[in-house]
Amino acid sequence: MNIIVIDDEPAPLLTFASHILDNAAVTANMFSLKVDEALEFARTHEHKAVFLDIKMPSINGVELAEKFIEINPDVRIIFITGYAQNIREIKRRVGKNLFAFCYKPYDAATLNSILTRLADEENRSVSFRTFPRFDCFSGSVPVDFGRAKAKELLALLVDRRGGFVTMEEAITALWQEKTANLSKQLYRDAVCRLRLTLNEYGAGHILNVKRARLALKTRYCSCDMWDFIDGKAPDAFRGEYMRPYEWAIKTEAHFAEKVGKP
Repeated sequence: MNIIVIDDEPAPLLTFASHILDNAAVTANMFSLKVDEALEFARTHEHKAVFLDIKMPSINGVELAEKFIEINPDVRIIFITGYAQNIREIKRRVGKNLFAFCYKPYDAATLNSILTRLADEENRSVSFRTFPRFDCFSGSVPVDFGRAKAKELLALLVDRRGGFVTMEEAITALWQEKTANLSKQLYRDAVCRLRLTLNEYGAGHILNVKRARLALKTRYCSCDMWDFIDGKAPDAFRGEYMRPYEWAIKTEAHFAEKVGKP
């Protein structure tokens, strides 16, 4: 799990590092007053969370958190502070991205608790069922999608198995009959709804969101179709795949030919 840590004082950074030294599951990227470097790192590297001092000479920590959220809308923010804070105002500005407060001086038990909660969230099992219809599960709980197109967009990502789906490809599959402007609006709405729904179920981390393209982080997911392709579940396909999505018909026909089903 990749995290970013920003503090204007080197000593707290060393203390932080000493507390997580034996945690092989965490890679901490430390920055002391190098805000621009930290932001550039966030733009170019996948990361789960940002620990940042709420009070720094060059920039307010809440303002900086907002910049990280612009880069990665799903990032978890943990504020480092030695003083009582206006939590209500911070929650108003940071919203769902606010994960915790970590008070100085660092307490190993508290820090480890925060890291454990982050890891549990990241490692939460998400599974997909594609035969005969598409469904998504967070753990054993079926994910209830309020919008059918948000669910179908996720199904398209599952079909791609980690490959990026561009906005144009998604529109062709899901909204081909709509006008150009309306289809783009519907696409953006579906992406928003999909992210909100997955976040509700603690599964937002499975999406890889880029400008005008989406993919799945397949290392966090399992899928009956992927197992079928890999030979782990040769009997999983029984003649129907991703019903009733029309864009899945060719893949269904391919699977039928593969197993000799009419």
